[in-house]
Amino acid sequence: MMKTLPQFVLTAVLVTMCGCASVETTPNETTTNEGEQTFVVRGQYLGRAMDGEAMRVTHEEIPGYMAAMTMDLPLRDTLEVLELTEGDKIEFTLTLTEADGYAHGIEKLDPQTDLKIPK
Repeated sequence: MMKTLPQFVLTAVLVTMCGCASVETTPNETTTNEGEQTFVVRGQYLGRAMDGEAMRVTHEEIPGYMAAMTMDLPLRDTLEVLELTEGDKIEFTLTLTEADGYAHGIEKLDPQTDLKIPK
């Protein structure tokens, strides 16, 4: 029994180290699952779109992925925008999968936040 404990500990350490391998991402990108990318994005809320299933937002550049632009982004949960008013500065997570993409985790920013967005 005593001989197997060190082997178990060594195996656990090696498995943990393999799971911590770094993945090359852009500065605001994290990869959570295979085939899925997430980006933290800042922008200005311009209202609801697509029959309320999306939000229209002007967002900053997403380095290594997309230029700053205005676009409609599908919402994972439409309740997240109920407290927003047009012109609010926001930060959210944009998740992209092989099948679709959606915004979630929407938070209001301080109104004085300087955004680099198209005019």
